[in-house]
Amino acid sequence: MTGPLYIVSRNIIGVDCRCRVTGLHDVVFHGACEWGYADGSLPAPLNQSTREEMEEWFRTRRIRLVRSGRFVPDVFSSTTNDLVVSPRVRQRLEPVVRAEFRHVACVHLCNLEMPALGDLDPWDDSRFDDRPIDTTESFLRSFPHKTEFEKRLEGYTAVLAVAYHDVMHECDSSQEIAAEFANTDWEEKTIDLSVPVVSKYGVTRVFDQYVFSKRAMRAIAPYLDLDYYDIDELVGFSH
Repeated sequence: MTGPLYIVSRNIIGVDCRCRVTGLHDVVFHGACEWGYADGSLPAPLNQSTREEMEEWFRTRRIRLVRSGRFVPDVFSSTTNDLVVSPRVRQRLEPVVRAEFRHVACVHLCNLEMPALGDLDPWDDSRFDDRPIDTTESFLRSFPHKTEFEKRLEGYTAVLAVAYHDVMHECDSSQEIAAEFANTDWEEKTIDLSVPVVSKYGVTRVFDQYVFSKRAMRAIAPYLDLDYYDIDELVGFSH
């Protein structure tokens, strides 16, 4: 047996954050992003794309970041919930996971500082009175782009983990752990996770959450900020 397993989820502001983190903290920490080609172009709608165009899109697309360039953590998730990691975290993960590490593109990096933790109402700061906060991206783009921050994100990559449902056929049902996941509609769903399969890949994705093996969790855990992430340890077999 190579368990236990670990579920890593992005914290929900106001629910999971121990009254230390507000929406502004979350915006500065994670930022915003979109998927696009490296040159900034976007694909044609899927219903207007050929099979070859769709395959090219999934093979070459990149996360395009809009975020604070002054404050950049080693691990963040952005608005697509894809894990983005620094070069030193990638170096620790690569030997223990079977995942693609795809370089991100920096679209807009602004000079926005991280407020002090525990400042429960930073939105009242008069600096932000005239800035749009309807979306994370619109708020961040209301600050000028600072090219001097681009070096801070050199080497950052998105961790493209295999979807668990794509490899679940490899399961050994004698070593499964039942786990609760929130799907994209925020509905709870129970999924039996195979310890050998997760251990084989190191990290797999279930909806917007990531399941790590013990070795992979040991590699990334020192860089996961628990004000912004939740880690659930799964032990015990369902069979």
